[in-house]
Amino acid sequence: MIDISGLWLFHEDFDGGKSSGEIEFDQIENKLTGILNITESDDEGQLLQVRIHLQGKIIDNCIYLKSTDATITNGPADTVYYLDNYEGCLNSEGKILGSSVDEQGVCGIFVIERAS
Repeated sequence: MIDISGLWLFHEDFDGGKSSGEIEFDQIENKLTGILNITESDDEGQLLQVRIHLQGKIIDNCIYLKSTDATITNGPADTVYYLDNYEGCLNSEGKILGSSVDEQGVCGIFVIERAS
């Protein structure tokens, strides 16, 4: 089983924008928890900073994560943030490549790589 505990960098392209930030993973056997801090920018250039709590599991070399809650830390007060599910697999370069879908059906493609 892979060990992904620690700090990782997160980059995602999704329908209507991009996000980047950091994930701090904690792992006990195949169970994962994490905190994802991201800055999103939509196609109009609007920025949103979000702190997302994650829970999930590892099966073989793949991760399955679900957002359990999110807090907008900077952005318009009336913004609604939709929680995501993430699925990705570790490649030969040590990066996790995968896809996401949120509660509205908005899809994304992400890369997660260990922070240096």
